[in-house]
Amino acid sequence: MPPQLIRRARRLATPQELREAPELEQIHTPLFSAIALDGTTIPSEVTAFNYNVGGTVSGAGGGAVTPATIFHTNLEQGNTLSAPKVFTCYAVRTFLSPLDYTANAPTLADPSNATARSNDDALDDALILYYSTVLTVSVGPKDYVRSPLFLVPGNESFAGIAHAHGQAGAAATQQYRLSSPGSVGKLWTLNTYPFVISPQQTFNAVLRNTGWTTVPGLVDDKLLFVILDGVLSREVL
Repeated sequence: MPPQLIRRARRLATPQELREAPELEQIHTPLFSAIALDGTTIPSEVTAFNYNVGGTVSGAGGGAVTPATIFHTNLEQGNTLSAPKVFTCYAVRTFLSPLDYTANAPTLADPSNATARSNDDALDDALILYYSTVLTVSVGPKDYVRSPLFLVPGNESFAGIAHAHGQAGAAATQQYRLSSPGSVGKLWTLNTYPFVISPQQTFNAVLRNTGWTTVPGLVDDKLLFVILDGVLSREVL
């Protein structure tokens, strides 16, 4: 007789656990962590969620700064949640900022213009990163995301196309520029079967770039944000 698929039931807390548990409130908030990528070859491996506010942003390039601020992450501890906090994750997203973070000074990416062939640095970097790397999100020894990065979009960006005219002799006289490229598509949702990060349980996200004959690279120093959407249970002060 073939085995039958049995839906796992959610375990209810025992009366003793309810008596001993601290009073918690639930808020809808993401956990997020940025990783820094410099404008050269994409590293073989770089980790997110392994630092806290005040620590050093993981990665390399101008965005790998100390101290990290609330712009980079909202973790109080790297890789863990302090007791009695519990996080239930319902979706995973990623977002590559279109800005250039060289020397820790956010600036607009500088596309070539008034040339016969124009390049959009922000779009070029987004395409090469999303279509050449793999993201893994793990809690303890278990992976809950293990996928090419393009399957974990962010749906975050300013939409639209801006165009400008330029006169440069034999060069192109009209050019188009994507105002802010962003990854769109079906989110990596976990609504039916969310995963839980318990107090003091280790978790992380790892971006990997392996297997290519020539290692791909970026044009500018970038920040890639890994975002866990969900509900945080925390102590009531």
